[in-house]
Amino acid sequence: MELTEKQKNCPYCHGGRKAEPLVNEDSDFLAFDKNGSVAFGDDGAITLYEHIFKYCPKCGRPLESDD
Repeated sequence: MELTEKQKNCPYCHGGRKAEPLVNEDSDFLAFDKNGSVAFGDDGAITLYEHIFKYCPKCGRPLESDD
């Protein structure tokens, strides 16, 4: 599958731990990594949910892709 420019440059699903979080306000935090695992934090506690997303919710790129 050929990625679009938006998918190639999406700040939410590229960059590993430096990727842009979906939510980062006050004590709330929501981010995901390239395999679709989601990290949610509230008041310093972080919960990890594995493989929630199959596609980036911002650009639609398949998250198991190495691109």
